[in-house]
This record gives sequence, structure tokens and C-alpha cells, in this order.
Amino acid sequence: MAMQPNNGPVRGAPPRQAPSPAGSAGMGVALDPVKLFKQYFWWLAAAGFLGIALGVVGHFALLRFYPFYTSEVNFEMTSQIIDATDQVTTVTNNEAEIERFIGGQVFLMTSDQLLLRAANDPTLRNETNWAKKYISKSTGLPNYEDMLDALKDIITARSIPDSNIVVLRCTTQNPQDATTIVKAVKNAYLRQLDQDKTAEAQDILESLTSQLTGVQEERRLLEERMDRLLEDNQVTSLDERVALASQELNFQLPMLGEIKRGLKVARDQLAAYEEQLSAPGGATFPEIVRTQVTTHPIIQRFEVQLADLEAAMRGSLERLGRNHIAVKALQQNIQSVREQMALEESRLLDEIFIQLIEFTRSQIRSYEAAEIETQTTVTAAERRLADLKRVGEEYNQLQMELVRRSEEQGDLQGAISNQRAIVERAASKRVKVMYDAQVPDKPTFPQIVIMVPAITLLVGGLAAGLIVLREVLEQRVRTPQDISLIPRARVVGVIPDAGEDPSQPTSAERAVRENPAGVIAESVRQVRTNLIKTFTQRGHKALLVVGGMPGSGASSLISNLASSLAAIDMRVLVIDGNFRRPAMHKIFGVAEGPGLGEVLLGTTQLADAIQHTDEPGLEVLTAGAPGNRIFERLTTSSMSRVLDEARARYDLVLVDSPPAIVAGDAMALANRCDASLLVVRAYGEKRGLVQRVRDQLDETRADQIGVVINAVRSAAGGYFKRNIRATHEYQNGLAKDLAEAREARQRDEARSSSS
Repeated sequence: MAMQPNNGPVRGAPPRQAPSPAGSAGMGVALDPVKLFKQYFWWLAAAGFLGIALGVVGHFALLRFYPFYTSEVNFEMTSQIIDATDQVTTVTNNEAEIERFIGGQVFLMTSDQLLLRAANDPTLRNETNWAKKYISKSTGLPNYEDMLDALKDIITARSIPDSNIVVLRCTTQNPQDATTIVKAVKNAYLRQLDQDKTAEAQDILESLTSQLTGVQEERRLLEERMDRLLEDNQVTSLDERVALASQELNFQLPMLGEIKRGLKVARDQLAAYEEQLSAPGGATFPEIVRTQVTTHPIIQRFEVQLADLEAAMRGSLERLGRNHIAVKALQQNIQSVREQMALEESRLLDEIFIQLIEFTRSQIRSYEAAEIETQTTVTAAERRLADLKRVGEEYNQLQMELVRRSEEQGDLQGAISNQRAIVERAASKRVKVMYDAQVPDKPTFPQIVIMVPAITLLVGGLAAGLIVLREVLEQRVRTPQDISLIPRARVVGVIPDAGEDPSQPTSAERAVRENPAGVIAESVRQVRTNLIKTFTQRGHKALLVVGGMPGSGASSLISNLASSLAAIDMRVLVIDGNFRRPAMHKIFGVAEGPGLGEVLLGTTQLADAIQHTDEPGLEVLTAGAPGNRIFERLTTSSMSRVLDEARARYDLVLVDSPPAIVAGDAMALANRCDASLLVVRAYGEKRGLVQRVRDQLDETRADQIGVVINAVRSAAGGYFKRNIRATHEYQNGLAKDLAEAREARQRDEARSSSS
């Protein structure tokens, strides 16, 4: 392995962190229940036996001097009866209602008013020893205030879950008193229920009767309004009046339509006549006027006269000829008559046409007068019919309201009858006594099945609390979990106590060499594995092993670790830097000097001071003669040169030092080594001390790689005892297998050589 001097911080080492206060190591304790149980099993067992004993003794002592007896009454709460014909059951359709009822009854049973009534019961006052304590000797009267307070303490009421049962209990030291008192409370409660029931029923009946009276009065007022409505409108038969008004309206409406149609025709005719009369080319007469003129008597006479003249004219023409004077006279007469007739026709046309127009106008005036008269009649009929309908609707509404009030009156009368029937039924009482109070034949307290477990749990809990308190207040390092509570502290390995090793090593310092299959040897191998991995990754060679306090076992760890490293063919040098109490020469059985003291003084070379051991690859540089151990030399450059030379010649250099708490030599050596390893003894050092030493090592140049816990006992709890046993069995089984394999190989070799 290549060697590098270490005069400064190690390249590639993890960055340093600021030290935490020493007191922080004692905070945030994590407790393992399984570990605590195993560690304090016998304590808990003793507490259990003590609790059982105290429970039995306490039970019989209380049974003799302070027993309590309980007498109880069970009530069944039923559903409320709504109808007198209902069948009472214990199930209600309204669970919320009966739950509220039960809650109210439980409160009523223990109310001050009810308990005060029970205290006034003569039986309770005169027949119980309990009540005598509250009767004044001077006046002979009870102190009800004190008695009420005492009743509150001994009377309880509760409902049984998922049922409609309520239990009323009384607990006293006298069984007869308990029964008498609970019966007095029961009787007071039942009397209160009867009073409440009577008062409630009376209130309900009064309310129903009052409502019935109001409904009857409303019915009377409605009937009066209906009669007055008919009288005010002079209606005897409303339906007949409506029918007559409708009939009249049905008669007048068609007539009004005919009048309007005739009026329209007459107006249209008048307009046509007036237009013909005032035509630009002269008046154009209607055919009816011409017909009337043609048939007029005057025109008829002219036509007769013309006919006579024309007949005479024809006779004269036949006799006399056309040129006869008589014929010409007749022609002149005919012409004269025709002219007169034309004049008369013209006069008659004008006269008759004017008369026709005037007649049409007169007809229009008649239609208009008839329209007004008929419209007035229709309007009056419509108004009358509307009034009759309004009266009818109002009358019908009043009649419907009267029907509703009649139905309401019937319902109220039925409710009154039903309520009276409910009151008369015994089943209307919602509370009945299921089981009356009996004199108890055995106490309810104490009971051995409760006393013994309760006191056992109490004592066990007290013991467990003390154990937890002890663990919380415990500051000593006992297990790796304690080191994990220290910030930035890393456990490199755990070495069990030598007395816990089933292989029973004769010397803790030489356990690896003398008992390679032992538990200590295997634990050292685990430390060795972690150490080699770290040193290989970071390029370290010189390791300072420092104990926290005297007796931590740093020297034992160094000697065992050195033997374990040498066993894997590594060249190891152990340097005893503990000038105050050197031990390496005793452990390895070499001379005390020359050693490190002489090398630092320059009187001896390092190669001459190093001593060989009986283990191949393992050599030792002792502390040297007592007179040459100068503490200050450990802080000089000479010590750095010694370590540099050792790094060049060996795979790993292990340096021992005095405990950090008693000397500053460890910190001086840490500034010259590559890494440092802190060793603490279980149950010997506190977490605060470990934290302080670790922070001090963190301030040096050496890479602080972790903590080794030494001399851990199985009594510390956790799984050490089982792990120690499993390791021992495995190692011895492996050693036995290797021995058998070696013997078999030797037998095969002997057999081969003989053949």
C-alpha cells in the first residue's frame, strides 16, 4: 500500500461540520419497546407479581372494611301513543324522538328536584342508616342540602346502548339502604311522571277545546256572510237568476246583430242613392224608382190616353189618309200628350227618388235608435250576469271554506275523543318498571376479577413509567442507538464485554489471537472490515485510537485490531503514544524500551526501536523508558517524521494515546495522524462527553471516522444477547467443520503415502 505523509487535512476527506453543543447529545431519545421489555423483563415480572399480591390483599381488605352494594331498577321506555287504538311496542319509527325522550328521562331521574322529593320520602328518612348521618341531633330535622349532595354521589342513571332500557342505580355500603333509597327515587320519579302526564294531557285537551271553539265560531261567521250575500243582492235562487240573465242575454245578442246588419245595409243603400243623385251627367235613377214611376196612376192615364189617340189615329189613317187635316190634328194631339207624359215622368222620377232617399234616411234613424236601445239592454244584461257570477263565486268560496271548517271541527272533536281515550289507557304511560329493586346479596365493590388486574396494571404501569423515565434520563452510552442520538456520530463497530463471550477469553487484550472463533474476535473483524474500506477509499495509513475516559479499552482494541490485520497478511505497526500509562509492551510481551520516547529524543533510530512480536507482520514501537517519555515531544515535528517513516514501511500504523478527557496528548497526535477512532466503554461514558470529545477530534487534521462501543453487555437490552449466542454457535460450528475437514485431509494424505 502506498504511503503518504499527513501534515494537513486529508485530501478527499468529508468536509468538516461545526460542532454541536455537548448538551444536544442528550435530547431526542428514541425508545425501542421490544428492547426495553427484554432488558427489564425481570423488573416487569416482579412488578406483575407484586401487583397480583397487592390486588388480592387489597380486595379482601376492602371487602372487610369498605364494601359497596348496588341496587338497581330497570325501566323500559316505549314509543309515544298517537292513537288510542295503537298497539304499544318497544320499537319506534322515530329513533331520534325516543333517544331524546330517554335522554330526558335519564336527566330527570338524577335532577335536583327529583332527588329532593326522594329525600322527603319518610321511608328513606326513617328506615335507612344512610339518612341518619344527615339528621341534626339538636333539631331532629334532616339537612336536605347535604342529603341532596350525597344523593348525587350515590344515585346514577344511564341508558343501555342499542336498547330502550334505562337503569337507575344506588350504591351504598349497606345493601338494605341501597334498595330503600333507589326505591324512594323510583317512586318520586313515577309520581313525577304521573303529574307530568296529567298536566300534559290537560294542556292538550284545553288546547284542542280552544281550537274547536274557534273553528265553531268561524263556521257561524261564514254562514252569516253567505246569508247576507244573498240578501244584499236580492237573490233567492242564485242558479235561477243566472239562468234568466243568460237567457235574456242570449235573446238580445242576435237581435242586436240583426239591427247592426240592417243599419249597415241601409247606410250602404243611402250612400249609393246619394251618389246616383249627384252624378255629374245628371241623376241616374234606380230601377225601383223607374218601376214606381211607370206604375204611377198619372203615367197610367197618359198611357191610356195615348192608346186611345193612337187607336183613333190608325182608324183615321185608314179612312182619311195621312194628309188629312183630322189625321194631322190627331198627330199633334198624340205628340202633345207624349210631351206632357215625359214632363210628368221626369217630375215623378225626381219626386219618388227624393222620397226613397228620405225613406232610407228614416230607416237608418230607426235602426240607430233600435241599436242604442238593444245595446243598452245587452250591456245591462251582461252587467247583471257578471254580478250574479261574482256573487256565485264568492258564495262558492264561502261554501268551500265552510266545508273545510266543518271537516276541521270533526277532526278536532275526534282528536279530543282520542286524547281522552289515550289518557284512560294504562299503556299511555311511556315508562314502565321492568325489574324492581332487590336487596343485593353480594357487593359490587370490591371484585377480585377487577381489583387484581387493575392493581396489577397500575403497578406494572408505574414500573413501566419508571423504566421509561430512567431511559429518558439515562445519559450513558450503552448501545449503538445511544450513539445515533449524537449529531454526526457514526458507529464503526460494537465489541461485547469479555464476560459475555461464550468462548471465555483469558485476556481481553489478546482475545483475537487466543480465541479466533470467539465473539470478540468476530466483532473486531467487523471493525477491521469497516476500517480497511474507509482507509482504502480515502488513502489513510496512520490511525489514532483514543479512548474517552480511562478504562475505555482503546489499548485492547488496538492489540486485537492489530492481530486481526496481521492475520490477513498486512504489515502493521503499533505505536504506544500513551506516555502516561503505556501498556503495549505488557500486552505483546516485549521490552519496555527503547521506544517512541527515545526515537523522539533522537537517541535511537526508529528501525532500532521497533520490536517484533510472535505474530508475523505485527511489530510494536513501545512508549520507551519512563525517563524518556516527554509529553511535549508528541507535538513536535519529530513525531510527524516518525509517522511519515512508519507510513512508508507499513500498510497500517495504529497509534495509542491517553484518554482524551484526562490529557491533551490525543489532540496533538490527531493533528499528525490520517484518521482518528474514538473508543467508548458501555455504561462508562455519557453522551455529552462523547459529543465533546468527538467535536474536539473534528477540529483536528485527522479524519474522524467514527466510534467503537466497547464492553457492551447483553443486559443493555436489544438483541445483543441473541446475536452473541448466534455468533458463538456459528463460529464454533465453522471451526469444528474446518477441524473435521483438516483431519479428513490428513487421513487422506496418510492413506496416500502408505499406499
